[in-house]
Amino acid sequence: MLYVAETDMMLFLSSPSVTNLDDLTRRGLYLSDIALHDATRDLVLLSEQFEAEYKLTQNLEILTDKLQQTHRSEPRPPPLVEFNADLPLVYYQLIN
Repeated sequence: MLYVAETDMMLFLSSPSVTNLDDLTRRGLYLSDIALHDATRDLVLLSEQFEAEYKLTQNLEILTDKLQQTHRSEPRPPPLVEFNADLPLVYYQLIN
């Protein structure tokens, strides 16, 4: 706090207690309203990045599950070449 004699008022500087951009919006603030040297700005941006990555991870897991279910439900095609004990196993793996 700082006393300003000319106006007979106290000046108090602080940072808003916010965790994401929605909190800022609800308070009628913007990211540019937070001082450049304030760590709150970095925390808000990190929180937003984490949330976006978390949503992407969830979507990826859902799509992976759907893909695995589809793969399991489809019948496997017959092998192109029947196994022949005379051929080395490497050739058989390359063909199929």
